[in-house]
Amino acid sequence: MDKILKEEVIKDTKLDLAHNLNGVRSAITQLTNDLQEFKEFLKSSEDKKTVEEAFKILESLSKQEKEIQEKKNIY
Repeated sequence: MDKILKEEVIKDTKLDLAHNLNGVRSAITQLTNDLQEFKEFLKSSEDKKTVEEAFKILESLSKQEKEIQEKKNIY
C-alpha cells in the first residue's frame, strides 16, 4: 500500500512539474516576442512620448523576467 501511494505521489509530482515547465516555456516565448516587439518599437521611435512608452515596456519586461526566474528557482 505504501509503495502504491509513493508511486502516485511521484507520478503527480512529475505531472505538476511538466505542467509548470510548460508554463515557464510559454512565458519565455511570450517574453521573447515582447522583446522583439520592443526592439522594433525602439527602431521606429522618434519623440519623447514614444521613448517614455518604451521604458514602461522595458520595466514590464524586466518584471516578467524576474517572475520567470523566481518560478524557475522553485523547480
